[in-house]
Amino acid sequence: MRVSSSYKTLNRVAQARIRRLRALGLRVGTSTAPEANRLLAYLAVETLNHWALFVRSYILSLSLRPSRCAGGRVALTYPGISVPNDVLVLAMQLLRPTKRPSANGTWARRDEPAWHDTYSLLRCATHLGTSNLVDIQAALSIGTRVFTDLPVFRNFFGHRNEASYRAARSLALHYAIPAGHPGEILRARPSGRPYPLIVDWLDDLGVVVELLCQ
Repeated sequence: MRVSSSYKTLNRVAQARIRRLRALGLRVGTSTAPEANRLLAYLAVETLNHWALFVRSYILSLSLRPSRCAGGRVALTYPGISVPNDVLVLAMQLLRPTKRPSANGTWARRDEPAWHDTYSLLRCATHLGTSNLVDIQAALSIGTRVFTDLPVFRNFFGHRNEASYRAARSLALHYAIPAGHPGEILRARPSGRPYPLIVDWLDDLGVVVELLCQ
């Protein structure tokens, strides 16, 4: 996902990817256990990666004073921001102050902030003085647990050790889902919901992305 001077473009690209992931999520209910587990591992990793890439592009795009879907452009009160790298430098100073750039002034991607963490977006937007800060705060406050719980499941599928298993399994209670294997939790339907948990999370991300780009 690339930096853009139009949040309409950023939203369109992000939503298209969410729809593709959602289509895979709907397959887990009718898949055999081995296939479902492979799909769920892929979905947990790719959904979190997609959110992180979106946030990175969203934050760096602030340097371009992007147009908003609802009209108007984002303004900044922080001076001296003219290119995406200006925002990245600021983000590194705020969120990864112990990291130093290479000789050519760039950072390794592994040293960049944890873009999937909503704190990264809120801290950068607040420091930049974005004109849409209130909207960003509202978008990240819709009541979803995806931002706290998805990283736990992604960690399980990435490491598959006892600690990551217990951490993911313990979250089933929040969704009135019987505690079990993390894959079965993502495949189950939360109480009163028509879709698997992983699909619910993708729907929540779609809503948040839409609100952020308004």
